[in-house]
Amino acid sequence: MESKYLSAEALASKVASYIKDQLVLVLKEQAFCSLGLSGGRSPTPLFHELAKILPVDIVRRLNIFLVDERHVPFTSPDSNFKLIKENFINRLVVSPKNFIYPVTFLSQEDAANQYQKDLKEYAPFDILVLGLGEDGHTASLFPGEEYLAKDGKMIIAPPLIHHGHKRISLNYKAILDAHLAIFYIPGQNKKEILEKVCQNGDNFPAQRIISRHPKVIIFREKI
Repeated sequence: MESKYLSAEALASKVASYIKDQLVLVLKEQAFCSLGLSGGRSPTPLFHELAKILPVDIVRRLNIFLVDERHVPFTSPDSNFKLIKENFINRLVVSPKNFIYPVTFLSQEDAANQYQKDLKEYAPFDILVLGLGEDGHTASLFPGEEYLAKDGKMIIAPPLIHHGHKRISLNYKAILDAHLAIFYIPGQNKKEILEKVCQNGDNFPAQRIISRHPKVIIFREKI
């Protein structure tokens, strides 16, 4: 695990530059790069900055997908698809050839099964951008559902409702198998949970990822 502390003003732009550099490195070795993005309000400035600096030759070689999604219509304000499309995909210099996301007009279980089929050819993934909830969750992996770590599926449909919605998410193994996991954590409200998840252990889903992933980097604001 590596942690980088950046000012609030510089965080989004510096992380965007880091992601771009990592994409360049991957694309020197292979024809396409798979990039998984998380939703929520926190990464919106990062999406804006990243869209500004990605050139056409990189965008055309990206397979962009959602780390997780709420089981809501595409038009819902709670949809990660809607957020990422409006704040990233639509701002790119050209449309990426591949933007993969769960088809949430299906049932939760069917959407998860279809998403697994759609993503299978891209695994193991190259780069994942993850967030952190104040309860220690990441992706749609929440405390109290540790049994999901034993589910062998790459994509899961957790049965519990969290923050008002059922979810579709990458499972632990899919995240741990990714070549690089980037945690983007703006704001000062995550200080306490960050200290906890950066310790070895299994108390929180993010902690399980951070303590086990072979290449994880955490970007956070200076305190």
